[in-house]
Amino acid sequence: MTDLLGASGDRIALSFGGRSAGSDELARAVAGAELPAGEGPVGCRADVDPVTVITTVLACLDRGRAVLVGGSQSDADRLADDLPAGTALALTTSGSTSADGSPRVVARTLESWLASAGPL
Repeated sequence: MTDLLGASGDRIALSFGGRSAGSDELARAVAGAELPAGEGPVGCRADVDPVTVITTVLACLDRGRAVLVGGSQSDADRLADDLPAGTALALTTSGSTSADGSPRVVARTLESWLASAGPL
């Protein structure tokens, strides 16, 4: 897991609203995260605590499971067969770009997401 985090020890890995977690603490949280049984994608609702979202996403990446951020587990189960091979992260859009206003799913590989985040 520390390979994905790029650090270890007490160095702050996450900080949200005054709540911080060091790299080792985050790695322990990721290792202890409970994911649904099976090998399919995991739904990760966006309306939960941000630390929970990040921990779930990292746990999925660490375990080789695709994660649907912004969707429920039912949504992830329904989309499982439609996600392209190699999908690591899938995000639901707001729906503002679709003709009927319904959200779309954007699916990308881990390498693609990391490459686009590089400038950050």
